[in-house]
Amino acid sequence: MLVAQGGYTFADSWGTPRLGLEYAYGSGDSNPTDGKHETFENLFPTNHKFYGYMDLVSLQNIHDVRGIFQLKPHPRVSIAVEGHGFWLADTHDNFYTVGGAPRGGTAATPGNNNYGINPSHSAYVGSELDVIAGFAVTRFAQLEAGYGHFFRGAYINQSLSAIGARDADFIYLQLGVNF
Repeated sequence: MLVAQGGYTFADSWGTPRLGLEYAYGSGDSNPTDGKHETFENLFPTNHKFYGYMDLVSLQNIHDVRGIFQLKPHPRVSIAVEGHGFWLADTHDNFYTVGGAPRGGTAATPGNNNYGINPSHSAYVGSELDVIAGFAVTRFAQLEAGYGHFFRGAYINQSLSAIGARDADFIYLQLGVNF
């Protein structure tokens, strides 16, 4: 597993904009039948805020390139736009759920199109774009709203070709109360 990140905040500009770039890698298993488990195990994951707000990806068998733009136009308001590009680290391993289980269960059988182990498929899983807005109602209460869109990649199109694949949308509203 490896995470590298960097960014810059323009502190003297209106809204103190911040640009960031991050790369995250979780290893996959190049040979799931050799008795060696090489997939990174993210024991207590907090995937939501690191690998896309839609919770489609975990830090297992994945490359994630993340771009971030944040703006604070008012001391109580924050706006962020994040983009992710996802690729499987090894197509001989599964695409994992946010909970760490192999997506689709067991490996795919030859000629069967589903999630599982599909070494002949593209490694490109897809991209996610998230827009998040926050408002500090009081010192103890924060309101947050977000929208995410997942653009399916070649791996998903190939894996689900028998039933078809579509992009996905996600919207949420939450109130956080500290006490």
